[in-house]
Amino acid sequence: MRVRWVTALILTIGIADAADLPGSRDFDLLPRYPQSEIVGFKERDVLDRTYPLDSIRRISGRLRMSDQIAASGHLTAVTYLLPDVHTGIEAFERGRNRLLNEGAELLFWCEGRECGSSSLWANEVFHRSTLYGPEARQAYLLARLPGDSDRLMA
Repeated sequence: MRVRWVTALILTIGIADAADLPGSRDFDLLPRYPQSEIVGFKERDVLDRTYPLDSIRRISGRLRMSDQIAASGHLTAVTYLLPDVHTGIEAFERGRNRLLNEGAELLFWCEGRECGSSSLWANEVFHRSTLYGPEARQAYLLARLPGDSDRLMA
């Protein structure tokens, strides 16, 4: 399956002590999690980016999953830093519920170790080597946004 628009949302946990990254902005459809700040933001056109529809693993040096969506188009990637008192799972569940309430179609959701290696998600899927953490505290969502069958949020 191929789509042409991609939106990525990445949440990390840490101590928030600075203002949002200059020039950054939130997604219209997804309100900001309380007390979080934007620490990474980029917009660019991408060709053939892969989004898994299953857990991921590396076999014989290659990234493997049972199903995927290839996307090309305009990517907006926002990285939020959450204060230590909140968990990434809390934020993801809140975001997932909001997207579903707005009419998004949930294509895939995983949580914890069922997602696969957190370092593979950070490096191979989101291309953000600075993301790290234990597999038990990770979550991944892929949803088709309402109103346009070609727009995804990961």
